[in-house]
Amino acid sequence: MAHFHSTSELIELTVTPLQTPDPSMEDDGFSITDTPIESVSLSDYEKQLASLQTYLDSVPYATESVDEMHRKLEEIVGKIYIAAKTQNWLVLSTWDGLLQCWLLMRYPMPKSTRAKLVRLYYELSLIPGVEPRVIRSWTDMLSRLLANKPGSKRKLESTDLELPWKPLWRALTKELWPKKRIQDVNRNVVNILLYVAEQCKRYFPAREILEMLDTFLPLLTEDTVLSVVPVMTSFLPPTHMHLYIPALFKIWEAFNSSVIDDRILELAGLLSEEHISGNSIDAGDKGDTQWKDVGIWTHAEWQVLIGKGLNSMNIPVGTQGASTTAGHADTLSDKDSLRIKKNINRFSAFAKVIVYSMAVDGEIRSDVNQKGYVAGSRALDSLDRVITSTESFFHPSNTGQWTSTLTAFLNRLAAEFIKRVKEEQQELCRTPVTRRLTPAIRKSFVAILRTPALLAMFSKDRTSASYAQSSLRVMAILEPGMVMPELLERAYGGLEIVNETHRTTAVLNMLAGVALPLVSESIDLNDPSKTMCTTMFIVSVVQHIKLGDLTRFPSGISYSHDTDVIMENEYDIGQGVDTAIPALSQEETRSLVRDTTASFADWVTSLVRRILALYENLPEEGGRRNTTGGKQEEGVLKSIKAMMDVVCLHLSDELFDLVLNLLYDYATTNAKSNAVAAFGQLIACMARVKPDKTMSKFLPHCILQIEEEIKHGASSVRTTSSHAALPSDTTLHWNKTKSERGYTSTGRLIMRTLHTLAETYPTNSRFVNADVWDDPVFNKDHNIHWGRLYNPEDVVIEWHVPNDDEVAFVLEILDHVFLPAIDKVENLLKTTSRWDNVDRNDFCRQVAMFSYVYEQPKETVNPCLNDTELAEMIAVPLDMKAGFTLTDASDPRYQKAAAYRLRYGDVCQRAAFALRQKIGSEDHIDAVTGVARAIDTFMLGYGLNRSDLDSLVKNYDQARDANRFWNKQRENSRLVFLKRAQVYHSGRVYMHSLYRRRSALDDKLLEELVELSLSPYTRVRRLAQHVLDNVCGYYVRSTRFILPSIFDALGKGSDPDRMKGALYVLWNKGTEEAVHTDAYSLATPGVEAALEDLIAEFSSNLVDQQLLKAAVDKTLIRVSRRGEIYDNTVSSILAVATQSTTHWRYVEMAARFLLLLLRRDAVTPPEVVKFFMEQCLSPQPPIRHIAQRAMIKVLTFMKLRSYSMSREALWLDEWRNPLAQDVEITNPENFMLGFDESLEFTGGLYVDKIRTGFLAWTSVIKAYRAVEDSSGIQFEPESQPCLTVIRSIISNPDYYSKLLLLWSQESGKSGGTIELRKENILFIKSLVKVLEQDGLENLLVNIDSSFNDSDKFKQRASAEVLSGILRGSKHWPKTLLNNLWTWTMPRLDRIFGQIKPDTITFWETFFYVKYFFSLFLGSAL
Repeated sequence: MAHFHSTSELIELTVTPLQTPDPSMEDDGFSITDTPIESVSLSDYEKQLASLQTYLDSVPYATESVDEMHRKLEEIVGKIYIAAKTQNWLVLSTWDGLLQCWLLMRYPMPKSTRAKLVRLYYELSLIPGVEPRVIRSWTDMLSRLLANKPGSKRKLESTDLELPWKPLWRALTKELWPKKRIQDVNRNVVNILLYVAEQCKRYFPAREILEMLDTFLPLLTEDTVLSVVPVMTSFLPPTHMHLYIPALFKIWEAFNSSVIDDRILELAGLLSEEHISGNSIDAGDKGDTQWKDVGIWTHAEWQVLIGKGLNSMNIPVGTQGASTTAGHADTLSDKDSLRIKKNINRFSAFAKVIVYSMAVDGEIRSDVNQKGYVAGSRALDSLDRVITSTESFFHPSNTGQWTSTLTAFLNRLAAEFIKRVKEEQQELCRTPVTRRLTPAIRKSFVAILRTPALLAMFSKDRTSASYAQSSLRVMAILEPGMVMPELLERAYGGLEIVNETHRTTAVLNMLAGVALPLVSESIDLNDPSKTMCTTMFIVSVVQHIKLGDLTRFPSGISYSHDTDVIMENEYDIGQGVDTAIPALSQEETRSLVRDTTASFADWVTSLVRRILALYENLPEEGGRRNTTGGKQEEGVLKSIKAMMDVVCLHLSDELFDLVLNLLYDYATTNAKSNAVAAFGQLIACMARVKPDKTMSKFLPHCILQIEEEIKHGASSVRTTSSHAALPSDTTLHWNKTKSERGYTSTGRLIMRTLHTLAETYPTNSRFVNADVWDDPVFNKDHNIHWGRLYNPEDVVIEWHVPNDDEVAFVLEILDHVFLPAIDKVENLLKTTSRWDNVDRNDFCRQVAMFSYVYEQPKETVNPCLNDTELAEMIAVPLDMKAGFTLTDASDPRYQKAAAYRLRYGDVCQRAAFALRQKIGSEDHIDAVTGVARAIDTFMLGYGLNRSDLDSLVKNYDQARDANRFWNKQRENSRLVFLKRAQVYHSGRVYMHSLYRRRSALDDKLLEELVELSLSPYTRVRRLAQHVLDNVCGYYVRSTRFILPSIFDALGKGSDPDRMKGALYVLWNKGTEEAVHTDAYSLATPGVEAALEDLIAEFSSNLVDQQLLKAAVDKTLIRVSRRGEIYDNTVSSILAVATQSTTHWRYVEMAARFLLLLLRRDAVTPPEVVKFFMEQCLSPQPPIRHIAQRAMIKVLTFMKLRSYSMSREALWLDEWRNPLAQDVEITNPENFMLGFDESLEFTGGLYVDKIRTGFLAWTSVIKAYRAVEDSSGIQFEPESQPCLTVIRSIISNPDYYSKLLLLWSQESGKSGGTIELRKENILFIKSLVKVLEQDGLENLLVNIDSSFNDSDKFKQRASAEVLSGILRGSKHWPKTLLNNLWTWTMPRLDRIFGQIKPDTITFWETFFYVKYFFSLFLGSAL
């Protein structure tokens, strides 16, 4: 791969992070337990170094030292320090991306450094007033640093880090119970903060568990239980469980809730696994968990666990219904509680509870003693009873919604059990021998699960069948003698007699995991599902063996007892089991295996012929993309290609020649138009194994046929768009040109040739190292190596690294293919106005010949900085060594390739400009789309893109998981470690694709892409928008660069197609985020402390003091500029909204924008308040609804600013009403008795809400003082102009009458009951709460007459107004309150007299205690 990258001085900043590394490739994203065995005694840091070395040794080039990477980390952390210190959160997010890139390289980080970075991101996640997406990015980084993945070794223990829980609880409280009137339904930070708690709870001090309980339990009521229980399970540390488990279990027993079931089951599973050894390094003194009746649980707790776990499976009881109503009960609970969401695998948790509670803890049940327990384990006995009671639901004939539930539980039981078995085999296992699993427990466990798994294996639901097959695979490893005979008996029946199709596929999938026979008869196009299952099975078998005849060689292995060669994973299958399968000795088994290999030649021949027969029966190409058939046929072809890759790779030399001759004979005597691509893939499988032999066999014939076909006119019809292949071109395509199909195929050939020559990639993926494969001894007895597993350090990977000859050949191809093509394009660009069909075809053909030529050094000519930003704070790419070929800018080869690339980009830009000027008809569309693709190649054909990396990671994950039985398994197949090395190498290459700089040429190409994105032709526009979206994801500040052009396209008078294209570009999520800017000015003491603590981890050069000073100076400008931008934005929108000529739809949009722009930390301009008050009388309901919401928000923010003692209190909703006082609760009974005393208006405190006391009481309860003669609340002076505007508007006698007239209009919805409208009540409540008696008399006069009116809609409007007045008068002075009730009480009789069946619903709501009587019933304390 050619590389034209250099580390230069300046790299631009993007407003938001660009393409970031794949989330699946996090710090342990492609890991295997790879620390060498001899490093058990090393320190954690030394183990990390040993693990790193296995990765570095796997790539074929020199890599960075640990010291080099530490310097890179110091540079990244230094910029993070400056960005956090200056509160420039969006710049900080770009450096977060660089830190994530650093973590992906897997270099070790000292624990102290990691702990302090965790503390920093923990504090960042708690900052109030920051956008949720920014908080989410910090939370993600916190998780990556902690790397607390289930089953993996933790990076930090509680002894390395301690975090305070109270700041997190303080931030979470606001999100749990937000103030309704200002709640943003789209802001759901509560889940993010609970995730932070779950990640960090291990590091909360266990000594504060009791204080946590004192904080959480008093808040638990029947309304808040679904909020408080998730909080408790998220916060409580996994130590000292005796302090909180009894309380949690009592709560669990008392409530019927699936949310609580999931949360506590998950916690119980975590604790069972955590305390399997009875003690914990995190627990400290007096924190060890003691073993009890069943594991760490008492008998009563165990009964609750088993009962709740069984109920959660939703198995029907009787003829219908389910065993639990917990899910339905949750839907009837508080809606705010349902905002808390988490995907919990309850079956995994339940399985953990059972498996990690197993031990010999009771009497062993036997034929003599029926009172004991299965294998002497109470937990295993409970599992036996659970499986016995549900066994009938595993049968395929009893399929239902419970099937996937039960099989998932079965799968997790097997996975957790083998994980525990393997853990107890480790040298460092801390579980006492007396608490470990015994052979009897293991056999009994398999015996219990075997029958239901065998039943569910044939389930018609694929997911359920896969769960059962996975569990059988584990059981076959645990006890093969008990499982394999049963499996093979069913396998023979499923393969020999096809009674039901799904039984055959089920058997094939099952055998892929547990057995090694061979089949090929299931390659059948009429049954795509069976064919794909067959290919998967063959791959799973052949990737672990060599296909070679052993009977031709005498064995060099002695079968005596003293032999040193022992077949790995050898089991005595069938011993002691009542089965028809005979028990064979080791010598007999190996003799049979050797004899069986004689049939490999017949099997391979049969397989290849079966595939060729399938190809002949493929449908002809067609459809929009000219594919071979539909999705099923394409899936079959892909699976066959993957299978043949593996089969060809593991053929012996003799069998390879056999297959090669077979394919050559077929290729020279056939030309199938429906199998051109498929047959080419088959030849490619052969060429990847032995390219020299394959090329020498096929190339002469292909050259001869191509020349002959072209000579006779093949591919002579000029086309520029996709089309069905002409019958006359079949032979040409078969052998591999003016048609689109011809020149695109040629282009792909050139591209693959260049990639093969210039890229670095692994070359040998056989199941053993090359030296073993080539060893003559191996060829005589390769059967003893079948299924061989390797340790990471034992794998020797062969890489293709471009040599000088290959680089020279690449440059020669550029000279002879690229140069003539680009010359031709340049000549054609001079005559675009006179193009005919021949010219257009020539242009498209030559553009398609443009090949990948890679990046060159470049300087940024337009970094898109403003006066609030610093060039030194712009993110730089993580420059990693990645095996690039050309890196020396003085190398003539480098200069030649760079010159070609510059010319290529320049031609693309000129072509795009020329065609954009001349695109007068659809004749040019193919040419324009070709140029757009060429620009895509030029700008993104460097390094590795995100989708390709995702594909590699996914492929590696699948291969790794297919061959391991638990997540800490160190050994795996050689192929897995080869894929891991490829992923690691690709990750290094990917680093060079991120945070890329823009040159002047790149800016011109971006401008052309923008213009193409605004094209009047949909096909061009969509393609260009897709390319532009990708480019903006990799090039720094590209979004900011294109925005002016996009906004210009939205100007008045623009073409509708251009406007549509611009809106689509802005609609893109990445563009939307990039538009956002932010400035922050609150104090962040927690972040400051974490930053100062972090400095000690690095050298004195960590922070550039001059840069820090410059950044601080820019902060003041940024904050000031944000205020100016905000004011200008509001003024501009308001100017449009208040124009008399503005259509009401645009007024609605403007009102919505202004609503979203309201700020709690700034006074709303009086002009905006006036606009909203006037729009409350709009005849358009949508505008009126928005205006009322806005006024509610304006008045609420006004109150919050007036009540808050600090800006931090304002953002955390910790404001306090001046009339509020805390009442100490010393005796709850006496406190409650106080509500029976008579009311006195003066001299007492009034309590209107009691949100505690269900389980426990808070130490204080908020009460309010009664207001005497004058108002006890004074609003901030800055808001007085707004209040003046409101008073002047409502003083108009017609205002309330018009408002009531609008509210009294008949609803547009027909039928249904009439309900009070919450927004109307809150609007009146907010007004009277602030204005008190101002305008009250006018309002009461307007509703008085409506009480006698028979119109139900007028009655509803009056009820809404009166309800709002009564609710808003809570803190009125005594005189005003008495006057209000004096007016209200006589009218109650009139109200009752007018209540009718069609109005009773909203009057009941009005009189309901929550809305009415609670307003004047209180307690004088």
